[in-house]
Amino acid sequence: MTKKIFYSIVMCIAVCVFSQTAYAANIATDNITDYSIQVAKMLKSTDRLKTQAVELNIDESLYIIGQSNNDVSNMNFYGMCGCVTGPDNRFVLAFDNYENLIDALTILKCDEDIIYVQQDCIVELQEDNLDGKEIFDAEEKELSWGKSALKLSGYVDYLMSKNDADDVIVAVVDSGISDIDYLSEKLVSGYDFVKNTSDATVDIHPQSHGTFLSSIIADCTNGLGIYIMPVRVMAYSTGSLINVVNGILYSADNGADVINVSIGGRISDCVALDDAVAYADSMGSIVVVSAGNEGLDTEGYCPSHNQSAVTVSSVDEELKFASGFSNYGDAIDFTAPGVNINGYNAKGKVTTLSGTSMSAAYISACFALLKYGNKYSENDRLIACLEKYSLDLGVPGWDMQYGCGIPQMDLYITDDEYEENDDVIEVIPTVNEVVIISMPFNVKYKYKSDGIPVLDGMVVMVIYSDDTYRFIDDFSEFVIEQKVNTSKVGKSLFMLSYNDIIVECEVEVYYTWWQFIIYYILGGWLWNHILF
Repeated sequence: MTKKIFYSIVMCIAVCVFSQTAYAANIATDNITDYSIQVAKMLKSTDRLKTQAVELNIDESLYIIGQSNNDVSNMNFYGMCGCVTGPDNRFVLAFDNYENLIDALTILKCDEDIIYVQQDCIVELQEDNLDGKEIFDAEEKELSWGKSALKLSGYVDYLMSKNDADDVIVAVVDSGISDIDYLSEKLVSGYDFVKNTSDATVDIHPQSHGTFLSSIIADCTNGLGIYIMPVRVMAYSTGSLINVVNGILYSADNGADVINVSIGGRISDCVALDDAVAYADSMGSIVVVSAGNEGLDTEGYCPSHNQSAVTVSSVDEELKFASGFSNYGDAIDFTAPGVNINGYNAKGKVTTLSGTSMSAAYISACFALLKYGNKYSENDRLIACLEKYSLDLGVPGWDMQYGCGIPQMDLYITDDEYEENDDVIEVIPTVNEVVIISMPFNVKYKYKSDGIPVLDGMVVMVIYSDDTYRFIDDFSEFVIEQKVNTSKVGKSLFMLSYNDIIVECEVEVYYTWWQFIIYYILGGWLWNHILF
């Protein structure tokens, strides 16, 4: 009798729990369905997933962005109040509280089918120094000194003689672009991810950030079929990471040849933004980003750390590194004017700004000019072109402040290698000289009876035809043309070749091959474990 009562109580509890669980699950599903409809309408999702913008002074965003290997249309988490999906199984999830978001994020990060997932976060426009004064009537002369520093005028005149050039589009993923007179004929259709409308010709940023950058690009490409796509992802100085990601995806999907992104900050998890940059690159868009204005290493800053993007630092009027604000680091590709730059604000007035945002706009203009008439050239080749025709600044070759230097666009006109009707421009420099800087430490222990030298530890410098150089630590492409002569004690030469250039190396042979064998047999254990 006692057992029957016990089992009855257990069954009653189980039924109650099951009922409550089913009811809670039903409520959650109903809420998700209702909110999904509302979110879908609110976001007006079209070709790409979209989400609300994070406005100024919002501390946290209750959204998750990610991508899966499988269909995510049925994704369902308790506490989730919306799900928007896009191509390639990308998704955005909305939550009504932080705890539910963290629970879902933890589960998704453990799911083997998830390619990446992260919480939405705040990103910032690269804040710049604003003067704000009207300088001059810009129609009377060049807008700013940056155009001359890049030697653009002659190259633009040259391109204007090309009758078969294809139009080029530069997307400015920023605070929107005001439809002022100076830009009106340059603008094409874009998208406003802040208000989720197709009209992005609004810029209420205090510095008119997007409008200012667009005026730089227009100034550099005046008279050519190079147009600007406004992609508004920031209302003021801060905004949503998801909006920036969607802005890059939208630009790539809608024909942008160059995408300017002067946005970033210290973001602990950059995977969504890195994915967007990689996607744009795969679609043929060159993504140009500003290095940042913190005066720090780009490592840890996103997207300026991204090796797939073209990262740009700043120089002043004397072509000196703008050490007062410009970031630096391994990711820097080029430098460009960024101090006391003139441009238009949203009211159509000329003002002055300083910052790496301006530098990125100049490099975006350079790539737009390269794309003009060579639209279908591969991005890597166009980037190599800009590297070849850049004025080396700082220490010889690439460095962490200037990258490859500042482009000098007029050099294209006089270069014999440049063929105006050739879509594939060969600009890879040839190897002029190979120099052995130093030999490995303790080289006397490295030679065996076969005479093959061990190259690990050597320092080799390769000098190219364009006077750049690099140090090599991978010797897989070197060929041993002559081995070390181990038949006698004393100095011996061996020869290496790299790109058909032969270089001689001198070493000291301390033991002949037969002395070495005897020494090894008698003292090999001692040599390997104590002396060597």
